[in-house]
Amino acid sequence: MSHDHIAALPLEFSGAVTLGCVVLLAGYLLGLRRYGPVFVPLQRAATTRQLIAFTAGVLVLWVALGSPVHAVGERTLLSLHLLQHLLLGLLAPPLLLLGLPRWMAEVLAHPPIVRRVLAVVTRPWLSVGLFSLLLIVLHLPVSIAAFAAGGPLHHAAHALLLATGIAVWLPLVSPVPAIVARPSAGMRALTLFALSIVPTVPASALTLMQRSPYLVYDGASQAVGVSPLHDLWAAGLLAKVGGSVALWTAAIVLFFRWAAEADRHQRHRAAVLPAGVAASPPDPSHP
Repeated sequence: MSHDHIAALPLEFSGAVTLGCVVLLAGYLLGLRRYGPVFVPLQRAATTRQLIAFTAGVLVLWVALGSPVHAVGERTLLSLHLLQHLLLGLLAPPLLLLGLPRWMAEVLAHPPIVRRVLAVVTRPWLSVGLFSLLLIVLHLPVSIAAFAAGGPLHHAAHALLLATGIAVWLPLVSPVPAIVARPSAGMRALTLFALSIVPTVPASALTLMQRSPYLVYDGASQAVGVSPLHDLWAAGLLAKVGGSVALWTAAIVLFFRWAAEADRHQRHRAAVLPAGVAASPPDPSHP
């Protein structure tokens, strides 16, 4: 890609999204500082890992929706458009959820209507099914053509992708097990396996195509010196490799997290107070 081609890229930043991400992170930090001492007066409001996870989640949101990745992905390169969707559905949700301390998650989920909605949408078969269906619909050629112009419908699709991603990940990394129960280890493994298939199967089809069905990107990619077919193959490889790496990394991290929690619970069950009363289980959000 020459300097002229790089100059032709729409390297734009979204001020509205940037401001929204700053407000989200500032609200999180303000909530920790103001309400943490109220709800957990004898503990830290959040661990260092939670702070890092939530900050990383907000940064991923900004990259997907506010950085030049968004502008180039919307108008020029299909591969970056697909990267946006991977960031919104598979990376941002677990990071944001892992960044929530239990007390904060309980406050957010306190309204009865929120609990009722979470009880329905976080059922693994429903959340994974909706997430998979949405990914398929969003990547149909007719959908890509309709969303290329941007607008409210496209923004709504991104919001729905993030919301369904949160519904999928919430049972896996639930900071409030009393409200959103974690499924069995077998169901969690099955959920992660299903998620790994979602981007891999259609991605494999993209890498085998000899002609791009996404005509709306053909002229734009050629204008920046990228072959539409190469852009299509890059999108397929990104979904296949990037999606699998992200999910299997998450699976490994969650495995060690679950193992550590199980070990802590076992040690607390074995611990007995001097009066013979069993100690209460620890708060997993404060390892």
